[in-house]
This record gives sequence, C-alpha cells and structure tokens, in this order.
Amino acid sequence: MRIINRSSELDNSSKTAEQNVTLLPAKSNDDQTLNDFHKTQFIITTVLFTLGLFGNISIILALRGLKSITSILTIYLAIIDTLSLMSKDIADGLIYLNTENFGTLYCVEWHIPVNVFVLLGNWILVLLCTERFILIFSPFLYRSMVTTRRVHVTMATMLIIFVVFSVVLHFTTTSDDSLNQCMMLNISVNVRSIIMFVLVYIAPILLTSVLTASVIAKLHFCRQKSVHVGKSNIRQKLEGSLSRIMLSTAILFVTLTFPGTIYFCLIWPTLDYQGVNTVLDITLTLFIDSTHILNFVAYLIFVEPFRKSFRRIMTRGPM
Repeated sequence: MRIINRSSELDNSSKTAEQNVTLLPAKSNDDQTLNDFHKTQFIITTVLFTLGLFGNISIILALRGLKSITSILTIYLAIIDTLSLMSKDIADGLIYLNTENFGTLYCVEWHIPVNVFVLLGNWILVLLCTERFILIFSPFLYRSMVTTRRVHVTMATMLIIFVVFSVVLHFTTTSDDSLNQCMMLNISVNVRSIIMFVLVYIAPILLTSVLTASVIAKLHFCRQKSVHVGKSNIRQKLEGSLSRIMLSTAILFVTLTFPGTIYFCLIWPTLDYQGVNTVLDITLTLFIDSTHILNFVAYLIFVEPFRKSFRRIMTRGPM
C-alpha cells in the first residue's frame, strides 16, 4: 500500500510553496484524465476491499479454533489487512470525490490510520516469521519465552508505538486551501519519505527475507537428515501446516512488494518525484495492495488443514 500522498514543502519564513514529491499524479492540464486516474484507483481499491473482506473473514473463521501462536498472529494479520484495505479505499475515495480540494481530512487526519494499519500489518508478518524462526532453531527457548500473553502484549505495544509515530509524523503535514495541496512543514519531503519507506517496506522486506530463507534452509536440512525432535506425527503435521502458513505469507509479501519498493523507493526519487506513468503506478500499487487479499488464496493452495476447515465452514457454516 502506498503511504505517501501528494505533498509539497512549505517554508514557514516565506510561506512559499515548492512542489517536491508525489506518488499521486501531479496536476494535469487535462482534468478529465486526472479524474479518470483517480476513478480507476478508487474502483480497484473498492474491488480489493470487497475480495479482501471475504478472504480475511474466512481466515479468521478457519483458524480461530487452532490454538497456536502462529494462528493468533495470522488472525491478527487478517484483521489488519482488512483495515488496511478499508482505509486505503476511503483515502482513494476522498481523492476521487474531491480531486481538486484535498483538505485537512485527507492530508492529515485520514493518513494517520492508513499509515498505522500498513505499518502494523507488515511488522506482524515480521513477528510471524520471527516466531517460526525461534521455534525451529531453538524449540526449548521458544517454550520459555513465547506465550500467548506476550504475543498480545507485543501487539498492543506495536499498535501504541505506530499510532504515536504516525500522529507525530503528521504534525509535519497541513493543507493549503489556496493551492489545494498537502504541504510539508519543518521537515524535508525526502527525509520524511525515507523514514516511511524504511519502516514500511525496506526493513520488513529485509527481515522477512532473511528469516524466511533461514527457516526454509533449516526445514530442508531436517528433512534430508530425517531429524525429529520427539514430536508425535499429529504434532509434526500441525507444525508443518503452521510453517507453510508463515512461508506462503512471507514469500507472497516479498514477491509482490519488492518491485514496487524498488520503484517507489529507489527509481522514483531519481526522477525528483516528477512525472507520472499511470499504468506502471497502478500496476505496482495493485501488486502491493494484493498482499492484503492473496494470503487466503495461498492458504487454500498450500495448507491442507486450512483448506479442510474452510470447506467445512462453507458446507456447515461457522460453528
């Protein structure tokens, strides 16, 4: 999910604005083209939200009876994914329905929940990968330090941190009604963009990739050596299914987010944040936003217990 809105720097001493950055199209002479762009984005995010709502509710219902740390984190991720899609859909709706007047609601208030949800979702995935990593590499340490209560406390702590961070960050944003633009105050647009890109995309991708590669290597080694740690066959199958949940989520996230991260974090700044490639922008954004809806599909394909549970829900209804 893109987290940078149309912005400009505002020099408080002179009160003159210099347009500096945008991940949304700059104002065009052809207002109809600009409006069509926003309309397309709004339609796409609405469709994604609708699909994501069904898929993520299905994940919650299918995993709610599974008593494990992985299932708890996966349920948290499904909830945050739904909220991320909803907030992004509303944000795109605000742009489309009032394209020429952003206002404080869009520039400041609404981007706080947008940023909180996307930050929380990506870092829940890092937490999920960390949980599997500890379990596989140090099962004895896992039993002593990883508990359900600590997971809930960690989630609450992350939420508080990201809310405070987003509120503080958006004290640097305001709306200029005369220019109909979101303005940056007391901070460089480049500095703000770097901070957000690192926290939202770069750090989660790097950590997720390292942890996922380590887990895959360890599982491959154990399978080759036929290593078992005294677990029953039922428990081994359960742990295998939970590992597949983590691996499918992580691989999907890295695969779909990496191209957009390279473009928006590395290529776009070299263009001085100018110019718009509508097709590329929408495509890469679609890839990123799809991570919030495709976990359901990945679980259906790769996780047999989830598939059976979902089939049971569809035939008998939630118990």
